[in-house]
Amino acid sequence: MNDFSFTETLLVASFVFLIVGAMWNGVATAWKMRDNSDDWLLKLPSRTSNQFVDGLFSGQWLLVALSGYYVVVAQPDPRDFGFQPLGYYWPLAFIAGCLSYAIFVAIFEWIIRRLGASDEMTAAAYIGARSIWPRDKDKVWRLRVALALNPFTEELLYRGFLVYFLGNLFDARLSFVALGLIACLAAHAYQGTRILWFHAGFYCLNIVLLFSPFGIVAAFGAHLIGDFYPLTLIRRQRDTYRAMRRKRRALQKPRSEDTA
Repeated sequence: MNDFSFTETLLVASFVFLIVGAMWNGVATAWKMRDNSDDWLLKLPSRTSNQFVDGLFSGQWLLVALSGYYVVVAQPDPRDFGFQPLGYYWPLAFIAGCLSYAIFVAIFEWIIRRLGASDEMTAAAYIGARSIWPRDKDKVWRLRVALALNPFTEELLYRGFLVYFLGNLFDARLSFVALGLIACLAAHAYQGTRILWFHAGFYCLNIVLLFSPFGIVAAFGAHLIGDFYPLTLIRRQRDTYRAMRRKRRALQKPRSEDTA
């Protein structure tokens, strides 16, 4: 790669700033919710403040603006960010990513069923989804826009830039794969430690797709399905959470009577 100009250096620094900001947003939100960790089945955590949604929304559009400016001014080689020269085969790469996610979810759900943790993971997913829903109704549209952009902006920022671009730039792919995993888990920390196991596996899947002949386009497909498929499960997640909560309360009532 060529030496950076001042503009390129400034834009790369901005991308790094966005990654740090996303990590801070996720960890700070998780910290605010920490007091609900012990009785997570008995009491839903309070919804996050609008700061989380505002931060996510602003970060998404800032990344879109910076990416567009970077393409126009620096005119980088798309291959530097994992865009393989697939030509008319890009739709095939996208479909391959979607199918890879379906296989990953099937394997992951089989594993958690074997471990007897299926209901617990389902309930935890509902809590994580509910916790980021904004308190103010006029902020809901911001969250929806951010969720629509997220599959593309997150892959471009975490995998395309942090792992692929910087990994090749410094000739340290494995180091930046590990750094990308830390950044990804920190950004999603608000969803709780149980769901982070899923994110770790999903991150590994997209890393494999990123370095495959399909490149980042396949990662886009996997992430798009990965963000919208869970929306179809919200009702089942809610019902599972409520059923587990009723069982937990029923188990705690005899204990409270004995102590009395």
